[in-house]
Amino acid sequence: HQGEAEAALVAASRKIRHAEGEWDQRLRLVEDECWEAERAADAQAERYYHGWNKAEDRVSSLEQALRQSRSDNLEAQERIATLRAQGQQQADLQRILSNLQQSAEAEVAQAAEATAALEARLAGVEEAESVVASEASEHRSALQEKRELLRSE
Repeated sequence: HQGEAEAALVAASRKIRHAEGEWDQRLRLVEDECWEAERAADAQAERYYHGWNKAEDRVSSLEQALRQSRSDNLEAQERIATLRAQGQQQADLQRILSNLQQSAEAEVAQAAEATAALEARLAGVEEAESVVASEASEHRSALQEKRELLRSE
């Protein structure tokens, strides 16, 4: 019985070593799979963080562009307001100029009427002077005749 027991013990020992070998092989495969999965997870995490950093950079860039756009928009609105104010000033100046031009034209027309009236008066005065000169000449002639008559008498 002892030989059978030793043979059974040797057989069991072989089975245990064989089973241990299989378990060691399975354990190495599982460990290899774990290491591979860990490397893949690390690579995935690296890609994720790289993508995250790129996204953060892009968000930062977009925020800066938005701030600049808002600043440019405010400057454009101020420029538009300035141009509108200048346009309003120009329109006001144009109205004032138009009013001054109308006023000047009215004054020129009044001056022309006054000049025409003065020219008419001057013509009347010249005519009156002519009449007075003619009458004075006739009076002188009449006086001259009277003097000559008086002298001859």
